[in-house]
Amino acid sequence: MITKLKGEAGFAMVSKLNKMFNDMDSTKNTMADFKGKEKEAVINNVRVDVQILTSGIWPEQHNLAVRLPPILCNVQVRFEQFYKNKYNGRNLNWQN
Repeated sequence: MITKLKGEAGFAMVSKLNKMFNDMDSTKNTMADFKGKEKEAVINNVRVDVQILTSGIWPEQHNLAVRLPPILCNVQVRFEQFYKNKYNGRNLNWQN
């Protein structure tokens, strides 16, 4: 089936889809680890749910200038600290 899809859609498209599925699995695992460290990912009564997507693979979204309230900024900082400790050298670009 994958071979047929490659023939119809092209290798680049199938490769992109594969990376999207990998992102979904990676996000699921990362959030499970985060929830283990942050008691179900609730910080300051805010439930954290982050989707980690590879840049250039997913459709581009216009990044709106959003001014987060301090409580959400604290949650964002906590997740960034966790992520940078888990994945040394990776960068996060937030799209709120």
